[in-house]
Amino acid sequence: MNMATLSLIMLVAAIAIGFFLNVNVGLVSIFFAVILGYGSGQFTGKEIISGWSGSLFMTLAGITLVFAIVQSNNSLELLIRKIINKLGKAVVLVPVVYFVFAWAVSAAGPGLIPTAALVTVLAVPLAHETGFHPLMLSMTAVAAANAGRFTMLTVEGNLITDLLVAQGYTENVMMGVCVSSTILAVILSVVYYIWYKGYKVRQGMGKATEVSKFTKEQIVSLIGMLVMVILILVFKFEASLAAFSVGGTLIILRVGDQKAAFKAMPWGTMILVCGVGVLMNLVVELGGIDLLSSGLASIMTEQTAAGFSGLTAGILSLFSSTLGVVLPTLIPTVGSLIAKVGAAVTPMELCAAIGFASSTSGISPASTAGALTMGAMTSDPEFAEKYKPEKLFMELLIWALVSVGIVVLLAFIGFFRWFSVL
Repeated sequence: MNMATLSLIMLVAAIAIGFFLNVNVGLVSIFFAVILGYGSGQFTGKEIISGWSGSLFMTLAGITLVFAIVQSNNSLELLIRKIINKLGKAVVLVPVVYFVFAWAVSAAGPGLIPTAALVTVLAVPLAHETGFHPLMLSMTAVAAANAGRFTMLTVEGNLITDLLVAQGYTENVMMGVCVSSTILAVILSVVYYIWYKGYKVRQGMGKATEVSKFTKEQIVSLIGMLVMVILILVFKFEASLAAFSVGGTLIILRVGDQKAAFKAMPWGTMILVCGVGVLMNLVVELGGIDLLSSGLASIMTEQTAAGFSGLTAGILSLFSSTLGVVLPTLIPTVGSLIAKVGAAVTPMELCAAIGFASSTSGISPASTAGALTMGAMTSDPEFAEKYKPEKLFMELLIWALVSVGIVVLLAFIGFFRWFSVL
């Protein structure tokens, strides 16, 4: 067995062990990288460690720190409650407003996972207040967050860009990825709305509730998030440095609880993402990615490349993390696939198909967003009685498969290619 094949087997094994034994895939990946690196005799310790992306870790830590501070004083929760309260009797607009809110929060830097943790929980009281199905609200918000995660402010956007640059693609593709994903998120949300008969929620069914005023700390927190976005988008600051600057300022101003913020940061996710990168670095060096891309290319044409890439990503994401596993595994194949299948295929359409198809399957109960949705609904006494966990599990799994199917079908007919000009 050659080293390229062995490296791929170890990558698959790391993912499988992480899923079935509920162990952080990043830790398993680092362990396997040590075995593969030293065992092959082709890598030094420094070369193995070089796979850990310091810049990616800084970006993850900085952005999630800011979000954790804002989250610790309930600024965003109060903001959406105020917005919904302002709608008053115009309850029919709630799904639209919730979609925009989830997209904007995700796009501002946190990406999917922190945003999903917020919007899936808020969907429960919003469902009680408005009469909409809680699963519809939750899946709509998650779809929006999945699209919003592909801006240059987010970890996902920076990760895709870095992986493309490593393959020689310096042109920014994230505008096309984000716009196409957002349109698909709208399509999926309309499907959810129709299925759960959101149109039957009548004008005036919403009940306005008294909402407290913003505190000084909450106002400063929201301004801090806005400043971070401006620094990154307008002044072209490095995302990690802008985030740490804003986060440090908020802590100095005593806006949030420092201990609570650090505790709320997703350290496990950071280790997962960067740890997989350590193993992926060796897989690339040993030819594993070339082997994988050759296998995929053998069943693809220029017309079907995006569809098959999306299908592969969607299936893989049913059992693993988009950010930690799917993107680091499949985005590095983009260059090789284009070389083998044909130059008519663009990096943007492959990245969009991989990114959004894998994100969409995240509403599976075995993935983060689906699990958060189940947890929020079953923790509510009324909804726990109305929506049994076993039925809810199957419902989410079916929706994950249907949603991925819609995305993949559109990828096969060339949907993502339309946005390559952006």
